Amino acid sequence: MPRSTGTAKPLLRLVLPVLLEQLLALSVGFVDKWLAGNLFTGAEPLAAVGLVAYCLAFLPVLFTLPTAAVTALVARHVGAGEPVAARRALAQCGLVAIAPTVAMAVLAAVWGSRLVESLGLPPESSLLAERYLAI
Repeated sequence: MPRSTGTAKPLLRLVLPVLLEQLLALSVGFVDKWLAGNLFTGAEPLAAVGLVAYCLAFLPVLFTLPTAAVTALVARHVGAGEPVAARRALAQCGLVAIAPTVAMAVLAAVWGSRLVESLGLPPESSLLAERYLAI
């Protein structure tokens, strides 16, 4: 009977980069909120950072959706011994992920202030949120 090599090590090699990316994204939001709460006075900066954090939390979804789809394609091509097709699928995934992200950045630049206004922050917080979103 052949000895099984197990799946823990290959699984960890796949999971650890994603886990690290999620921890880094979480730490950016945490540091933003900490800075807003500790370096500025009043609730307005913290409200502005909190609102923009919700808006920015949508961006990773734009990257995650295409990568979830391309995973099956790359696995299929690698399993079939077609590395060129696997690389092509991965490259197209990058383009598919970048296009809506660029579109969202343009929309935020053009209509960011209207978005912030529509979410109902007080004027002081809205101004700070618009400036933060522009960064």
